[in-house]
Amino acid sequence: MVTISGGTYPIGCQPDDARCFGDERSGFLAKVRPYFIDRTEVSVDDYGECVGAGACPEPNTGENCNWLVTGREHHPVNCVSWTDAAAYCAFRGWRLPTEVEWEVAARGVAHPDYPWGDKPPDCSLTHVASDERGVCLPAGTVPCGAMQSDRSWCGALDMGGNVREWVSSDYAAYDDGRTLEGGSLKVNRGASWEMPDRKTFTAHTRGTDHFQVRRADLGFRCAGDPTGKQK
Repeated sequence: MVTISGGTYPIGCQPDDARCFGDERSGFLAKVRPYFIDRTEVSVDDYGECVGAGACPEPNTGENCNWLVTGREHHPVNCVSWTDAAAYCAFRGWRLPTEVEWEVAARGVAHPDYPWGDKPPDCSLTHVASDERGVCLPAGTVPCGAMQSDRSWCGALDMGGNVREWVSSDYAAYDDGRTLEGGSLKVNRGASWEMPDRKTFTAHTRGTDHFQVRRADLGFRCAGDPTGKQK
C-alpha cells in the first residue's frame, strides 16, 4: 500500500480541468485524514485467497473474465460485484476507498486530468483499447502494475487504465463537499482496457454501475486507516 497524507485536496471539476461532465460539478475542496491505498489493483491470486477462506464468492467466468484463466493469476481480478469487492477488503481488514480518497490518490493537490499528468492517454502511458496508432494490445487486462508509466503522484499504479475500480460511495450529486445517498448505484473510478483513448475517463470522471453488476472491465483496490491491520 501507499500512504496518503491528510490535508485538503480539490475534488471534481475544477476551472482548469478538461472534459468535465455535469455530475462532476461543482468541484470542491475535501479535507481527508491520512489513509492507505493499494499500490495496484487487487489481483486474481489475491482474491483467490479470500475465496479459499470462504469469505468471498467466486467471480464470474466467461469472455475476458480472468478467474480460472491460466496465466492471468497476476492480472486484476474482474467480473466481481461491488459486494464481492467490499467482502474482499473486509477479509484483509480494510475497506473500499471512498471516491474522494480514490481521486486524491490519483490526482493529489496538483489535480491533473490523469494520474500521470495532463497528457492525453495513449498506449505508451496506460492500458486502453486503442490510440491513433491502432490497437494497443489484445482485448483484456494486463498484469497489475505492468504499465509503470500509469503512476500517480503518490506511487499508485493503474489508476488510468487496465480496469475501472469500484469505490465505496453511492452515486449522487455533489453537494457542498459531500456525496448524498444514492441507493443501489455505486461509483466506480478510472478507465479500462475497453476504452479507446478518445473516450478514456479522466481521473475526475465518475462512472456508475448497479452494485450487483459484474463486468470484465471492472475491478477494485482497497484502502484503510493507519489503525487498521492488514492480512
